[in-house]
Amino acid sequence: MTRHPLIQALRTLSRAEMRRFREMAESPYFNKHRDVRKLIAFLEKIYPDFSARKCKRARLAAQLFAERHKTKTVQTKTDGPHQDTGMNAAEKHLAVVFTYAWRLFREFAAQEQERGEKTEKLLRQLVFFRQRGLFKIYTKQQASLKNRLKNSPMRDSRHYLQALLLESELNHYHNIRNTYESAKHLVRKQQALDSFFFSEKLKDACELHIRNKITKTTYELSMLEHVLQETDYPPASHQHLAAVVVYRQILLLLQGSPSAQYKEVLKNIRETESAFSREELQNIYNYLQNYCIEQINSGQSAYLRKAYDLYQLQLRQGLLLDERGFLPEWHYKNITTIGLRLGETEWVHQFIHEYREQLPPDAREAAFTFNLAAWHYACAEYKQVLQLLVQLEYSDFRYYLGAKALLLRTYYELEEYEALASLAEAFRQYLKRHKILADERVKAFRKLLRFTRRALLLKIEKGLHRKEKFLRDKQKLEADIQKAGTIINKEWLAEKVERL
Repeated sequence: MTRHPLIQALRTLSRAEMRRFREMAESPYFNKHRDVRKLIAFLEKIYPDFSARKCKRARLAAQLFAERHKTKTVQTKTDGPHQDTGMNAAEKHLAVVFTYAWRLFREFAAQEQERGEKTEKLLRQLVFFRQRGLFKIYTKQQASLKNRLKNSPMRDSRHYLQALLLESELNHYHNIRNTYESAKHLVRKQQALDSFFFSEKLKDACELHIRNKITKTTYELSMLEHVLQETDYPPASHQHLAAVVVYRQILLLLQGSPSAQYKEVLKNIRETESAFSREELQNIYNYLQNYCIEQINSGQSAYLRKAYDLYQLQLRQGLLLDERGFLPEWHYKNITTIGLRLGETEWVHQFIHEYREQLPPDAREAAFTFNLAAWHYACAEYKQVLQLLVQLEYSDFRYYLGAKALLLRTYYELEEYEALASLAEAFRQYLKRHKILADERVKAFRKLLRFTRRALLLKIEKGLHRKEKFLRDKQKLEADIQKAGTIINKEWLAEKVERL
């Protein structure tokens, strides 16, 4: 039964959550099936060891229901009546109980999500009181809810949605009560609707801008220009309408607008951090991080330090960890890469080992090995790089590309032209097959291949030609690199050619 959704879901629970699930199963309000209570009590007992040995179908059935199903007559179409073993009957009953238990778990999941959502719960209570005509209780509850929203520091899109729902409910209440206040709440509802719409629209526009850069897509949002015009608020609005102002600034920054300055955008985000949930802050800083990386890839080396400082800020605040407490391997890789390019080798070595166990288990070894290889490369320990990377297989194409690019640079340092040429050809074929990559990224990798081969050939043949010809070829290569636009590892490539 280890592959059953219930067992898979239970593996993700903390001990306290497992206890609350068992308590829910014992409540007649949620569950009236005695055997479901019995099953969940047993599963809590063996938690967290949901191994194949302990959760084998026959074993569970025997421990829980074998006594009830000692013998049972089963009718089949071919053989007619026959005596089925008690174990088989118990296993069939176990399957039914698992189905009921899984339904209960889905209800538990919904209840767990609502545990921290007090505002939404109060809103639902408000509707209940109105529908039952409990207007004195309703009046007290709505006043409490209004104060809660007013005094909350949060000003993200969810806050605007909650305000929208509250004003919508109050408009409905005063409308059916024939009071003069319904129009006031209708106007406030529209104000909250605008704030929610604008913040969500701008947030999605930031997300689409990033995705369009990564994959071959050209999605555009309708009404975006109108939203940008309507949200050109004065600076004093940035606290009251934090999500709208912040996402607008980020979008303009991503779009390359001259009116958007990175320093000012970061300053505004730092000043309004309390207005956002942790998840929202993670997205916001991720957009800034993507912007910095985009600038780095286009040759703006000053953004290396900005990206490094931004990562340090997020590490201190725990904003890089996902919902399960893991550090995504792409943050791990970017931090290592940027730190090494800045010469922070000692700090990077400590970081690689310190955060190894916080990587997702399914990517842990590949991510650790790749980044350790990158550290050895930065320390000019090229044999260790080859030992770590040559035999390693990567399931994710982004790690494949990163590993091959690192091998390419290593072969260059070792002057292994034949190995480099062979790798370049295999690399080129891989890029050709994987159409999911955006055209710009494919071109950037292909340029790295082409120019690295030219640079290594020039390096090897340096003493075989007259000095004048070598200098002409070198200057031609430098000029070609500069006018080629975005190249992966462009700064490294330019540095190697300059050293020739």
